[in-house]
Amino acid sequence: LQSFLEVNEVARTFIIIAPMAAIGEPLAVVNERRTKPNRFKVDTPYVSHFDLEKTWDCFTTACRSLGQEKVDFTRLCVTGLSMGAQATWDIALGHGSQLAAVAPIAGCCSWRDFSWSAEQSVQRELLGLPIRAFSVEADVYSYAWRDFEWLALRRGLSKEPSLESLAFSPADAANGEPDAQAKVYSWGDLAQLNLISGVMDDHNCWDVVYQREDIFSLFTWMAASKNSAGASLARRTSAAAAAQSS
Repeated sequence: LQSFLEVNEVARTFIIIAPMAAIGEPLAVVNERRTKPNRFKVDTPYVSHFDLEKTWDCFTTACRSLGQEKVDFTRLCVTGLSMGAQATWDIALGHGSQLAAVAPIAGCCSWRDFSWSAEQSVQRELLGLPIRAFSVEADVYSYAWRDFEWLALRRGLSKEPSLESLAFSPADAANGEPDAQAKVYSWGDLAQLNLISGVMDDHNCWDVVYQREDIFSLFTWMAASKNSAGASLARRTSAAAAAQSS
């Protein structure tokens, strides 16, 4: 958090709520059949994902604790990286109709426990929700074209997106030349997939997205997003990311 807040003055106008899901924390769902070596090369239980409803409650309860004098509940946005991006998608599927916008970074929708009998419910949560997703282009398992195509068709749009290309220089480039690129695929005004190349990492694009407001305008976009349905959360239980201050 500190790294992008130091350089992104727009992000500093937000209240950032950052739930964590490491081993032993209540938001973590552990896969009992998998392990993962820690930094000491010792096998430890593998955290597969955030618990959706506990994460949602954590986020909205924190917002309500801060109070409406600090939090505008019509402007609640969710963003997350890697496993947190999957959590962002999960929250969108379950609570998207109450959010102003979501921005999953380096993680696609897992459709965990999804049943086609719930398709209409999911559509209601997603149809009016602004979504901007970001991934390294070579990280092909972190984004899914079919999800955006499915959503576009449900919104009455063509599944073929428009394309815009952005060239930019990574912050650590020695020559300052624009040798990185983002391909911006858009399905109408509410769905966008940004595929990034030239950032010297095959998974981490969140550093450049969160830091380079001049290129991606992520926090500017979230600050401009609003959903009046979120106001009801101020009076009820309320998950994973940023709430624009009033």
